[in-house]
Amino acid sequence: MLWLALSLPACQRFPCQEGELLVGEECVAANTGGDTAETGGPDDTSTPDDTGEDTGTPIQWQALASGCEPPTDLAGDPLVELAAVYKGQDVPGETFAEIVDLDKRGDWILGTGQGGLMPFDVSDPSDPQFASFFPERMGRYYKSEWASDTRVVLSHRDRGLELVDLSDPSAVTPLHFANGWGYEGLLFHDGLLYTTRRGVGVEVFDLSSDRLELVETVAGLDAPWEISAPHNGVAYIADAALGLVPLDLRGESATLGTPVPVDGGGPLHVSADGGAVFVAVGAGGVAVFETSDPLAPTQVALIPVGGSAVMTSADSGLLWIADNEGIAVWDVSDPADPQPVAREITDQFALSILGEGTQGYVGDWNYLRSVAVDPSVKAPHLEMPGDRFILPVDGGTQTLRIQNLGSDTLELRGASADGGVTVEASSLSLAPGEVGWLRLSYGGGEGFRGGLCVASNDSDQPLFTAEIEAGVDDPVIGQPAPDFVLQDLDGNSHSLSDQLGHPVVLAYFATW
Repeated sequence: MLWLALSLPACQRFPCQEGELLVGEECVAANTGGDTAETGGPDDTSTPDDTGEDTGTPIQWQALASGCEPPTDLAGDPLVELAAVYKGQDVPGETFAEIVDLDKRGDWILGTGQGGLMPFDVSDPSDPQFASFFPERMGRYYKSEWASDTRVVLSHRDRGLELVDLSDPSAVTPLHFANGWGYEGLLFHDGLLYTTRRGVGVEVFDLSSDRLELVETVAGLDAPWEISAPHNGVAYIADAALGLVPLDLRGESATLGTPVPVDGGGPLHVSADGGAVFVAVGAGGVAVFETSDPLAPTQVALIPVGGSAVMTSADSGLLWIADNEGIAVWDVSDPADPQPVAREITDQFALSILGEGTQGYVGDWNYLRSVAVDPSVKAPHLEMPGDRFILPVDGGTQTLRIQNLGSDTLELRGASADGGVTVEASSLSLAPGEVGWLRLSYGGGEGFRGGLCVASNDSDQPLFTAEIEAGVDDPVIGQPAPDFVLQDLDGNSHSLSDQLGHPVVLAYFATW
């Protein structure tokens, strides 16, 4: 399913009520002491901390040097692409890949998603070889799990579980299918398959006869997604409603432990490495837990991401993160003090990732990408909040939250902008992980659409470019939402104007 959710205040209250400004995702009281309208971030009288909270210290805005030329003293790139295999939609009617999960055993990595099951030979990471689609025409699965060197289990949220034979990856053979709804996460451990199922909990299957034989059901979950590999006999389940849920596999029967709340958001994915557990929580980042008490894990850190963390993979002290917009690698050898190593924006949608030490694989929608990281190479990464910025019609400022998600000091070297817009920064240098702010100022006048360029010592993208506009009437942005009427599933009519003063969410999506 593809979806887009747009959160709007109700009719005639867009984007905020009179006397309020939109800061991040919240409407807050405007600063009436100045004559410029801040549309996000701090005002001139306060320096924010990394979360945007006011510290009470005045900002000393600094103008960036005029001009936008790429620096000549760039460091190396710690994260490099070795190869990419593309299976896109260029030929209508042909099977294509939209990879949402990855699993690896030996020289084979499995992609799943639109396209079904997609085996790749990665015996040479610099030259991955695609083997086949299963089924051959436009299939779909969500997760895969190796049950042996030749058997793989696949999950489909709407149809059920399937056991297949992968003896010949170019011609996958179906073995058995278990019909059902809500299957998601998969774990094969000590001869048994454990799978999370929405509305049920954990179901346990015996595969010894090349069939999916249900042997046990463990109730007590709400909205379970992924299940991690076990550590010391305990696996962990990412439940979007309950939090992080231990699954004790040490007894004759599996049992669920007490759910642990996760600071940062609802869990979407979980992975484990040694005594640490890493939970993807969307825009909140990645929550890190230590498991000295396996049934009562304790959160010790929250790792920021540029996009929305949807999958993690931890191995040998390195944490690989897919956040839709790109990927990141962090050093988690000390789980309580994670350090950024590298960050890379991908071409499409980075929804899945798998790391083995310094070697990584990325499911970037239509691509399988093979990448490698060198933690000894230190380089900064400038993370910007978007690539299109709108300034107040009558003049004012737009304040942008930026962050250094690289492993070396970020230096802002210069900037240029059309329309007489000036660019200032709360600081011209940011340490690894540090948050800062850019301020775009527009004096008003004739409307324009133009460009913004920011130069930095980010070795991967030394010139960041974006669109800016000001004083231009836009049919959507900043205008009152038109009234409309829609029916719910029971046939009742609802109008936008009925919701005046209340937040409204419009969700557009397609399913197949």
